[in-house]
Amino acid sequence: RAIEEFEFVIARGASGSVLDVAYDKLSQIYIKLRNTDKAIEVLKAATETNSVTHLNRWYGFWLEKLLEQDRQEEVETVVVECLERFRKIPNLIPFHCFHQAGMLAMFNGDLASARNYFFRLYRETLLSW
Repeated sequence: RAIEEFEFVIARGASGSVLDVAYDKLSQIYIKLRNTDKAIEVLKAATETNSVTHLNRWYGFWLEKLLEQDRQEEVETVVVECLERFRKIPNLIPFHCFHQAGMLAMFNGDLASARNYFFRLYRETLLSW
């Protein structure tokens, strides 16, 4: 029932914080139901509305799913896309992009690149405080 209600709010053309809340609640429901495909779909739809609230979370889910499926080339492409997209948004740090890129580099044995990604993640986090 809750899924139907939030989908109704989104379909009716809600905007601003109401839309953000609807997307957030709907994605959380799918996460609790362990339906990551639907959660990713909802979060991707949220990012396409130019809502930056869900952008970081969507990239986190998507990158994690690609890593689980051992699709490393796609991870690299998505990380580049993520970092480019975040450059255009002031005061928003791509936590998941840096973290997942660092993990991929580490698993591939490229410790210098992994260290660079993790350093950028921590530096950006500290600067944001």
